[in-house]
Amino acid sequence: MPLYFAYGSNLDAAQMAARCNQPKLVGIAFLKDHRFVFAGVSPNRENMGVGSMRRAENCQLAGVVWDITDDDLRALDAKEGYPKRYSRAQMQVTDLHGKTHVTYVYFKTNESPLNPPCQAYLNQVVQAYDTHGFDSAVLYAAYEEARKSRYC
Repeated sequence: MPLYFAYGSNLDAAQMAARCNQPKLVGIAFLKDHRFVFAGVSPNRENMGVGSMRRAENCQLAGVVWDITDDDLRALDAKEGYPKRYSRAQMQVTDLHGKTHVTYVYFKTNESPLNPPCQAYLNQVVQAYDTHGFDSAVLYAAYEEARKSRYC
């Protein structure tokens, strides 16, 4: 069964349950040398930015690992717009116990400009961060970075 690393709105268990047949939460994990950003546009989110990541030395991206089925992966591909709206790759993440997992990860390419999210999306990701005990200051910093880059 494939493993999937979520770090944006798919941190939300209700959203994952709606998108996948039987996702099983494996636990919290981190992607080394990456950081959270808001980038690209979502046709489902007022053409505003959505969660993505960028490579960043000495940073780690917080998220959760989901155990999903092959059918679930295909459903996520469709929902995320892979390969047109999001790229997908297998990446290694490390859980709280130091165990590594090879997971699928969706992301906007670096060519996707930073773009702030709509308020509803930001609120959803902030709530999911709070649920998992992550520092939501990361999200507000990413929001400000995207907001400022949009007007430069």
